[in-house]
Amino acid sequence: MVTDLTDLITQKLKAKQRELGLADKAFAEKIGISRPLWALIKSGKREPKLKIVKGVVRVFPEFTVDIMAWLREQDRGRN
Repeated sequence: MVTDLTDLITQKLKAKQRELGLADKAFAEKIGISRPLWALIKSGKREPKLKIVKGVVRVFPEFTVDIMAWLREQDRGRN
């Protein structure tokens, strides 16, 4: 189970990269960031900031459903 939203987003991005069969540089360009930044996010050394997440959702709108489901789950855990 994913407990952190940044982990969820990173896992989804890595899966999407594999699905599309794109190299790191091509995938980074697709989501609007540099290849070195993507490498840091992919390795877990840097979290995707809100600006990056917004860009990702524009490119992959289906991620919105996953993010909303995660937020609902977290909200249920607080109640």
